[in-house]
Amino acid sequence: MQNLTCWSTETRAEDGVCILMLDVPDAGANTLSQLVLEELEHIVAQLEADTPKGLIIVSGKADSFIAGADINEFPKLTDRAAAITLITQGQDLFQRIDFPTSGWEARPGMACCHSHLRGTSGML
Repeated sequence: MQNLTCWSTETRAEDGVCILMLDVPDAGANTLSQLVLEELEHIVAQLEADTPKGLIIVSGKADSFIAGADINEFPKLTDRAAAITLITQGQDLFQRIDFPTSGWEARPGMACCHSHLRGTSGML
């Protein structure tokens, strides 16, 4: 797997479950920035090629999961089409995790969060 800045991955040998941890460096809260989504897309592609038995996504932050979109990146969106493209790319990526199209078998899913969920983080 490529060198990741925001994510760490571990597949447990005892049960084949992959654990993804999001911990955006130098940030008090995790946000869904372009870098976070690019890295997640790479991870999902790897998981589609080498399917784990399960997937757990956790936060490296003690008191929150993901605060939502990185609003600091909003000024870079120059027009409505750019915003729609960014939203669509994120939703398509989340769909690949939720309803995998290759390499994954249908399996039950579960979500559990012991901290704050904001914005698009509930989709993940």
